[in-house]
Amino acid sequence: MNPFSLFTLALLFISLYPGTYVEYKVEVHFLQLNQTLTEVLFENITKVYNNDTFSYNLTVYALNYSMIVGSGIVYDNLTCPSSFFYLPKVGNSTINREVPLTLISANNGTYIYMGRQYIDYVEIEYFYYVNSSGVPYKIVILQIGENGEPVSNTTYTLIASNIINHEKVPILPKGFKFAKGIKVSLSSSINDSLNQTVGSYILPFTIIFAVVLLGVRKFAKKI
Repeated sequence: MNPFSLFTLALLFISLYPGTYVEYKVEVHFLQLNQTLTEVLFENITKVYNNDTFSYNLTVYALNYSMIVGSGIVYDNLTCPSSFFYLPKVGNSTINREVPLTLISANNGTYIYMGRQYIDYVEIEYFYYVNSSGVPYKIVILQIGENGEPVSNTTYTLIASNIINHEKVPILPKGFKFAKGIKVSLSSSINDSLNQTVGSYILPFTIIFAVVLLGVRKFAKKI
């Protein structure tokens, strides 16, 4: 058996276990304001249960302000995770997540999946870029307003994961403290934008947005 076949076979037996993690750099661009929030998002599995579920800790580091703006436990399905950033059975025409994904492109081992949802008159489009490892190396989320105008463009870029290489260690920001009791200065325009748009993201399948935006909003003070 050649090395490629061995690698492909190994992918079939990937299992999620305590200590499994994915780490992403997240850039949220508010297009109409030309302003950006930059975070590091860390998902780390804490426990696997007998009922085909697992829990993971979700932590968001706000690089703009050198602080942790959100941290909490999320529960997910072990066989087919709905929110944890791992896609099993890459290559299938559809993948069942909280926002279902449909395969729109497959080329040289790179797969692009798309999901779409509507919240009132707001459209949110999800694009997952992934290879046979099942770990998305890029995720792009577009928010489109009720008049068809782009509101925000969010890009997740993979920093590190130990799903394939168990020896890989995370590269987390150092010296960050939890935001409790810390005041953050945002421009009044970006803070107003958060007040107006954050409600669009408060749904289970957009928990990442909720943590990022609500965390910043909660501890922000207008200038």
